[in-house]
Amino acid sequence: MKRRRSAFTLVEVMIVVVILGILAAIVLPQFGRETARSELIAEYQTVTQLEAQKTALSEKPEGNQEQLEQIQANLDTHAKRIEQLEKLFSCAERTNLKRIAVEREKEAKAPPSPK
Repeated sequence: MKRRRSAFTLVEVMIVVVILGILAAIVLPQFGRETARSELIAEYQTVTQLEAQKTALSEKPEGNQEQLEQIQANLDTHAKRIEQLEKLFSCAERTNLKRIAVEREKEAKAPPSPK
């Protein structure tokens, strides 16, 4: 009488668990770094937009003092966040991320091309 094999052995399951653990150890740090990278680019873009608003309001400061103070508070908050995120990247990487943020800002301002 032959016995049918219909389940996995404990050793097979443990091998799969170890392989998944190794893959997770490789992928998760990279995922966190990419998340921080995208956050940093978004912060650069936000600061650029806030500085443009501040410049526009500074030209006519009458009645805009409260808005200017609020924009400055937002700029300070975003600058602190940028400082925290920049610690994760080298100088060359930060320069590259700033360039990407500027390019995306230009793309957003550019009029749509006719098709």
